[in-house]
Amino acid sequence: MQVGDLVVIKGEWAKHNAWMVDTFLDDGDKETYGIIIAIRLGNYYTHKVMWPDGSDDWYEMEALEVVCK
Repeated sequence: MQVGDLVVIKGEWAKHNAWMVDTFLDDGDKETYGIIIAIRLGNYYTHKVMWPDGSDDWYEMEALEVVCK
């Protein structure tokens, strides 16, 4: 994942079980797209995502799914 990628949040089940992505078991928010605006390095990667309502927050890489690079 890079700055500028379009992402959605994976559901809790799909985050831990990759095979659930895009199945009816994926409870993620596929309606709201965000854009990665920053990446913080440390013990693990975290990505700052800006949402259409103007809010932003930090997310672990495993919590996000890239829709478009």
